Amino acid sequence: MTIKELTKAEEQVMQILWQLKEGIVKDVLEKCRSRSPLITPYQPL
Repeated sequence: MTIKELTKAEEQVMQILWQLKEGIVKDVLEKCRSRSPLITPYQPL
């Protein structure tokens, strides 16, 4: 099994989850709003 590097957005989400210790998507999104926005392919430019 090959381990890949996380993308910048994936790393941001993981940092938030590590900080929270546990959480759901809503928790991560709330934390993201207090930080710089996540970079996603669905974010309008």
